[in-house]
Amino acid sequence: MEQVKYTVGIDPGSTTGLAVYNHEKEQITKIMTLDFWSCYQTLAAAKNKAEWYIVIEAPNKTAMYGRQSKIAGEKSASYGNRMMSNAASNAREAELLADGLEKLGFQIKRVRPKRRNHKTAAEDVAHVQALTGYMERTNAHTRDAICLAWNKS
Repeated sequence: MEQVKYTVGIDPGSTTGLAVYNHEKEQITKIMTLDFWSCYQTLAAAKNKAEWYIVIEAPNKTAMYGRQSKIAGEKSASYGNRMMSNAASNAREAELLADGLEKLGFQIKRVRPKRRNHKTAAEDVAHVQALTGYMERTNAHTRDAICLAWNKS
């Protein structure tokens, strides 16, 4: 088995965040925001799949049922239903993406989402910058992917 050269973090959803950590350079070398199929095609094009280790955020969809009141809080029931539907869709996309990439020969690790206790986007940006030294522009999806690839959050 060849040594892993790249760790990829993926935060799947309607907007999928992808980050690549290069072990030789010891830094995040690429981030992207993609749709499901673009993410799949981008990774499928990788030459030596044994050199790649993919960490994908895969929510446990069975744990989401019956939590509508916690999700909706003070908001309407339709808001809670929409949030539950979005969460179930993200869980299914994660499952399909992980299964598909595994069939292509990638090493896959499925992880449950971690809650980072940052109240604002600015706090989240500061956390990721301090953790990784990555100073380029990011969004919530790419920051989650960076933390998955960095594996220290």
